Amino acid sequence: MGALDDAELDVRRSRALGVLATPGRAAALLEGRDDERYVPRTKVYVHLSADLLDSARCVARSETLGPLTRTQLAELFGTTRITVTPVLHAGDDPAVDNYEVPARMREQIVLRDGVEPFPYSSRSARNLDAEHTTPYRPGVKGQTRASNLAPLRRRIHRAKTAGRWRLRQPRSGTFWWQSPTGSEYRVTPDDTTDLHDHSDLERAALWWLDTRTPPHP
Repeated sequence: MGALDDAELDVRRSRALGVLATPGRAAALLEGRDDERYVPRTKVYVHLSADLLDSARCVARSETLGPLTRTQLAELFGTTRITVTPVLHAGDDPAVDNYEVPARMREQIVLRDGVEPFPYSSRSARNLDAEHTTPYRPGVKGQTRASNLAPLRRRIHRAKTAGRWRLRQPRSGTFWWQSPTGSEYRVTPDDTTDLHDHSDLERAALWWLDTRTPPHP
């Protein structure tokens, strides 16, 4: 197994099971060759920070695997072929005139938000509906765009449509919610901020900054 000879026994066992899971590759190895055609393809979205490239102690985040160190990334991807999918630049906000959300735009907001952009929600955005922040109006151009979309579960979307929860999106990836009791929350991919203790002036200043600051990277 080459570089795997120095790995711990449990690691070698798991790698061996991975090889046996692809009989074509196992047969090729028995013949003294390792045909890359049999290496499984993997598509994994990993969110990296600049610090991760400089320090092995920093952590990356995977949608399906959770937190990963740089060493774990190397071990994980060392036995598979990786499909690298470029993420649209945060400043890009292309729009379409149709109500339906194109697949690439849907992918953009999932990668942007990570989880459902509802106060304190930890639900993955991956399989949620892409809903218009400002309700869609037939005949108005350019309504379907990342800065007017949010991945929401249907129960939350129905509550918004009924007016029980109110939602505004001052920029792509930043959401302001008002609850049925009047409480306000600011939600970004980083956290939820309860605006209960903010004065009216502080809220107005924060909203002003949100409408003029570049979108979340």
